[in-house]
Amino acid sequence: MIRARARQRQTPPRRAASAAAMPGPAADATPGAAAGTSLGAAARAATVWPPEVPPVPVRRFSVDEYHRLLDAGILRCGDPYELLHGWIVPKMTANPAHAATLRRLNRWFQRLLGDEFVIGVQQPIALPESVPEPDLWIAAGPEQRYATRHPGPREVLLVVEVSDSRVGTDREVKLPLYASAKLPQYWLVDLVERRLEVYTQPRGGRRPVYRRCVSYTASDELPVELGGASLGRLRLAEIFP
Repeated sequence: MIRARARQRQTPPRRAASAAAMPGPAADATPGAAAGTSLGAAARAATVWPPEVPPVPVRRFSVDEYHRLLDAGILRCGDPYELLHGWIVPKMTANPAHAATLRRLNRWFQRLLGDEFVIGVQQPIALPESVPEPDLWIAAGPEQRYATRHPGPREVLLVVEVSDSRVGTDREVKLPLYASAKLPQYWLVDLVERRLEVYTQPRGGRRPVYRRCVSYTASDELPVELGGASLGRLRLAEIFP
């Protein structure tokens, strides 16, 4: 009996040694792995280090704190980041097709708009918990109004995002963000499908959404309105590369 119990006590160390000899990371070696995480999940989590998404809770920043980071030089104006829902997130790099489409859109609006409107290209706007930098925005003028601050929800008339590989982000993150701030009009330019989606009639609350969406193809003409004023029709073939 004594010998049998001794052999039983020796069994766990032999199993532990065998597990340690297995190739690849062990479950308890995965940084941030929660109790009960399977070996397979832990191994997958350990394939990228440091992880792209923090394995532990991180704090959000207020709009005020975000601006203080900029004022202190911790973040620099022009750095490829924006504040979304309190998170400081990287912006996507523009490829040539993205840049060309944005230039053409900007040129079209510049030809039509007078001093009563202000155009921003990849510049910040100020929302309650976010400081996004849409590819293009149009706000009510005059220009001097924004000498010391960014345009806010009551002044922004249109936001535009040009999407190629990040179209999911612009639909799933940017769209509800702009709807929650009740920005009256959001354009999503989808370069992959060669179409432009116009979102209007924003609804805020716990599930923000635009209640109306009209999709146009590259061969269509888009009637453009800002603040109730008609600006004419935009031939989409002129903006798609």
